Amino acid sequence: MTTPLEIAAPAMAIPRAADPQASITQVQTASAQPPHFIAQPDAAASQAQPPVMRPQASGPQLMVPRTVGNVTYICGGTGVAEQDQLTDLEQQYNLGIIFTEGPRGDLLAGVNVQLRRHGRVLVAFQATGPRCLFKVPPADYRVEATYKQRTQYVIFETGSLGTGMRW
Repeated sequence: MTTPLEIAAPAMAIPRAADPQASITQVQTASAQPPHFIAQPDAAASQAQPPVMRPQASGPQLMVPRTVGNVTYICGGTGVAEQDQLTDLEQQYNLGIIFTEGPRGDLLAGVNVQLRRHGRVLVAFQATGPRCLFKVPPADYRVEATYKQRTQYVIFETGSLGTGMRW
């Protein structure tokens, strides 16, 4: 279960749980991180903003694929049923990432995610669970993820289903 966060300067601000209709606001500032984790601003990304998905409550009945342009994604894994469902769906997707926190690798939900290709944001959303699967055309992609005002990124190519990001 996630708790609502109110972040002053991450990649995306998260609406309060009391107002589920509130829209997500894009913010351009990233916090200072070691050089290999700093999200670099892209000139092309600042010109065209992607559709931003509203966060949804997590649960097996609400864990449904979403499509934006030529990107289909699904996030979840907060419970055993969702983890099993994602494992069953893996063969239909060609990119996957898992978000964890701390030295034990505790599963993490509520991460703000941007999937990029050639500096352009293809989709931006708040992950409803610790694991996200993507169905995208074959290529290299950059996933930028922000949690607790810390932005990290990883670049990976299609076929990678177990890439992890840890805070």
